[in-house]
Amino acid sequence: MTVWPAMLAGISCAVVAGVAACDPPGSAFPTVPPTPTPRPTPTPAPTPRPTPPPTPTPIIAAPAGAPCLGTQLTMHVSGEQSTAGTVFVELELRNIGPYDCTLRGSPGVRLLDSSSQPLPTVQQNDTRSPVTTVILASGTAPLGTIGARSHGWFTITFNDNRCASSAAEIPDKWGVTVSGSAAVVVASARDAGGALPLVCGGAVTVAAFKSQP
Repeated sequence: MTVWPAMLAGISCAVVAGVAACDPPGSAFPTVPPTPTPRPTPTPAPTPRPTPPPTPTPIIAAPAGAPCLGTQLTMHVSGEQSTAGTVFVELELRNIGPYDCTLRGSPGVRLLDSSSQPLPTVQQNDTRSPVTTVILASGTAPLGTIGARSHGWFTITFNDNRCASSAAEIPDKWGVTVSGSAAVVVASARDAGGALPLVCGGAVTVAAFKSQP
């Protein structure tokens, strides 16, 4: 009678049953499902900050008809004439400042040496020249430009042959001050040929500003 294999199998299951249940034939150990790997959370891209618009350059305003300051003027000799020992020197001024300004009356004139130090100067204003308000616009053509507008001109008159050379001043530069400003505007005193003027006694007559040369 062939019952041993079955009985042995039953006994085996019984013995094993005290430890663990018998698996049905052909079954394997239980498979543990893999632990899912969490997907990395994407880092959000930084939100770009809008670029602020550039700050506009402030416009410098000045009261209407503000007088010119010496610091906003530049000057040069624009012409020279001599008649019977009397010399007429014409000087041109330009506004290089940020706003329009005005000139009125006669400037103060100083004779200066090569180091810009003052020489003895005796000034007399020309009372025959009309006094008007001259407007110097900002940003005009350079000095010496033919037909330039919104520049200012004035004339210095002196004698160069009515005194001994020892009684004359020989300035290297003209120094000019305008009303209400202590700054000195400087220009070379040499003529077109490079010669320096001879000013008898340092005496000069100064005309009022005008808007035409």
